[in-house]
Amino acid sequence: MRLLFFLAFVTILEALHCDKEFNYYDNYGHGFDVTCQGITKEYLHLLENITISNEITLKIQNSTLKNISSNIFQNIRHIRYLYLEDLVFTFPKNHTVFQFLDKLEHLAIINTNFIMTKHTFKGLRNLKELYLLNNDIDVIEPGAFESLTSLQYLEITQNKLEDLTDIPACELKELKTLNLSRNHLFALKRKNFVCKSELNGMALKLNDQHLNIDKKDYISIVDTSLGLTSLDISFNKIKVLGEALNYLKFVTLFNAQSNKLKRISNADFKALRDLEQTYLGSNLLEVIESRVFEGKENLEIIDISNNKLQWISLKNIPLLRDLNLSRNFFKISVLQNITRPSSLVTLNLSMNKLDEVPVHIFQNFSSLEYLDLSDNHLQLHNSSFSGLKQLKALNIANNNIEVLPEIVFNELTKLKHLDLSGNKIQYISSENLVNVTFLEVLNISFNQLEQLNYELLKNLNELHTLDVAGNKLKYIQYDAIITDLPLLSNLNVKSNLLSCEFLFEMIKFLKKRHISYTTVDKFDYERENVAGIYCENEKKAVSSDLRTGNSDGNILVDLSILVCIVLVIVIIGVLIFKIKIYLKRRRYRADEFELIGG
Repeated sequence: MRLLFFLAFVTILEALHCDKEFNYYDNYGHGFDVTCQGITKEYLHLLENITISNEITLKIQNSTLKNISSNIFQNIRHIRYLYLEDLVFTFPKNHTVFQFLDKLEHLAIINTNFIMTKHTFKGLRNLKELYLLNNDIDVIEPGAFESLTSLQYLEITQNKLEDLTDIPACELKELKTLNLSRNHLFALKRKNFVCKSELNGMALKLNDQHLNIDKKDYISIVDTSLGLTSLDISFNKIKVLGEALNYLKFVTLFNAQSNKLKRISNADFKALRDLEQTYLGSNLLEVIESRVFEGKENLEIIDISNNKLQWISLKNIPLLRDLNLSRNFFKISVLQNITRPSSLVTLNLSMNKLDEVPVHIFQNFSSLEYLDLSDNHLQLHNSSFSGLKQLKALNIANNNIEVLPEIVFNELTKLKHLDLSGNKIQYISSENLVNVTFLEVLNISFNQLEQLNYELLKNLNELHTLDVAGNKLKYIQYDAIITDLPLLSNLNVKSNLLSCEFLFEMIKFLKKRHISYTTVDKFDYERENVAGIYCENEKKAVSSDLRTGNSDGNILVDLSILVCIVLVIVIIGVLIFKIKIYLKRRRYRADEFELIGG
């Protein structure tokens, strides 16, 4: 019994502990990080008795702290970071639980039910960042943020907020970033970001006489907007913006992706003159009016992917460098609506309704480096990509392309990554790749190629990855190709028609050159393979050290067959023996009858 009690006590001590680690911070210098786990009401002394001269961070995890007081933090008054994670954390509503932490700058409360009152944050006058993640918050009491006079970053995510009026954001005069993603917000209202302040009185000068009008005689309400520079309302249920953004004139980043927006009007974005990044992907957008983005001189990133758009106007956006139009219903003519494309670096038009790339369509996209046209139905011409002299990556996978025009890539002299996978290409000419001498990655997998020879790749001295999986290759001129490609380090040849004998010789050659090769992901041990790559049957045996398969299973099968054969032989032998005995007995009895008869 005593032994059981001792073991239980040791287990409790192992679960209840505080660890200390000495670290260095750029802003604070050297200090201690303290992590406490498994704390309960009975063991609060572990927290209350922490005595460290220079503590920086305190983490309390997986603990039950019910009806606590501010005394748990009384000996760690100088901490700058406090993390409360996976807790039961309760205290009296009128209690100032953080009152001793006047130097705290970062507070994170994660996976912990948390109720805020006007007393909760009193004392946190230097707090700069507040993270409230998955706390079942549906409303915040007015006055809850009044003490947070230095707060610049507020994140209330994965909670249950339905209305922005439930957040007393106007109490946070220094707030710059507000993140309300993954709540239950339904709409933005016109006055959501307007803060009203009441003037105490008014002074007038009339005929050289000064008149003071008291508050009781005159009341003026002044509208002032929040000074937010970043607003994240992604992953909610918002259907309309309601011109609420017109009171956020300093916002540079706006994220409203994964909502239920159907339309963006000109008025919605009218006041966002300093906007630099906007994310509107994964909504239900059918219309973005013509002047929504027009004249946004600082706008650099636009993401409107995964919507239902057929048309958009992108005029006079001089700094636009990243444009994501993927997963919509655009045709190639949408490019004509970008009036100043020379600044664009990244353009994604994948999974749209593109059917042809006319000649010189990219003539003015002189700075473009990354172009994704995958998952369309492209028809290419020799000059389809002319003008793209800075292009580094081109993706035209899954476009049902059957033939590549001979000099379609000739102007792409800086191209490093080319993806032609998932098409119906039967033949690639050496002229197709003659000018892309800086190519590092070439993906021509899952086409209908029947041959791959040295002439095709001889100019690609920078190539380090070649993917030809899923074709109809029966032969690869691997010795000449690899000898003349000194940087090649990865080759994918799986799912072709290579014979096991040929594949065996090629794998040996690759291993000598220390070139990696891709094997099948989900392996079928019953199929013929060499080094994990399926191959066609051949007459000559392949060395067992390169074959992969269920060798243990094969041995068991062979042993089972051998045992069965032995058993059958034994049974047959026994039967023959018994038959011989039976015949001998019959002859013996027959002899006896003859003797008796005689």
